[in-house]
Amino acid sequence: MGAETDRTEKKIPATSGRHRTLAEVAKACGKPAVALRSIQKGLGLHVPADGRYSDAYAAFLEKVVALQALHVDRATIEGLFEKECQIMRLLHVDSLTQSPTWYLDACGQADTKTSRRTRLFLCGHDLGFQLDGSATQDIFDIARRHVVRCYHGSR
Repeated sequence: MGAETDRTEKKIPATSGRHRTLAEVAKACGKPAVALRSIQKGLGLHVPADGRYSDAYAAFLEKVVALQALHVDRATIEGLFEKECQIMRLLHVDSLTQSPTWYLDACGQADTKTSRRTRLFLCGHDLGFQLDGSATQDIFDIARRHVVRCYHGSR
């Protein structure tokens, strides 16, 4: 029982599928509920109508709060989140479930040494392969672009 065992990370306790309120998630994250609402709005997250949040949703919010505590600015977090969602849409992950929070349902799942390298950073989705420079094409641009209309008025 050395100093290493005394250092424990503040984690949202797993409750075997029990949902919790935003106030409970906020308390576990050490932030007021208003701050979590701001994160939800900024990232465009689905807000459950019944106010009950899954373990995965809570783990995702905890991860975003931790990044903010490390002074990662909101724009960087939003950009990374958008890229991860685009990757998952390209892989048709959104069609695997009817869940309105499909983009973060894998967040907080237990990592193994190998799956940690194949998971998306924020969302936690396991791609099944390591996403690095050799896994993508240089010309493959997933950034959101503005649509430019080629004509004005009616056809």
